[in-house]
Amino acid sequence: MVRFVRWAISLGFLQSGSIAGLAWLLPGFSVDDPVNVVVVAFLMTGSLALGWPILYRISARSHPALFPLLSFMLAGTIVFIVSALADGSGAIGLHVAGIGTGAAVAAGLAGGNVLLGGLIPSVTTMPTTGS
Repeated sequence: MVRFVRWAISLGFLQSGSIAGLAWLLPGFSVDDPVNVVVVAFLMTGSLALGWPILYRISARSHPALFPLLSFMLAGTIVFIVSALADGSGAIGLHVAGIGTGAAVAAGLAGGNVLLGGLIPSVTTMPTTGS
């Protein structure tokens, strides 16, 4: 259990780096407070993980050539809705301009995971055994 918690925390901080990089690169994506980047990383990663089964079921019914595009557009919709809810509360200071920007954020998080998984496999691979 300790390994799982350590993995989740380290992956959350690595995702924070991806979120900070995306906020710097994408013009329609911003996080007002640098401290809130960690909260945004956990919020985005958690919402995409919870929404993935539904997103996959919808995307899997399409033509295989459309599957990636539809997957990222639906993931962008999830990111946009979560950011609208978070921005509406005003506590986090998260802003996503639209569904296209949300899709770019989702793609950036996925690309960041692939890049980090290649560079640091021990951090991005979920532990399966041990304490």
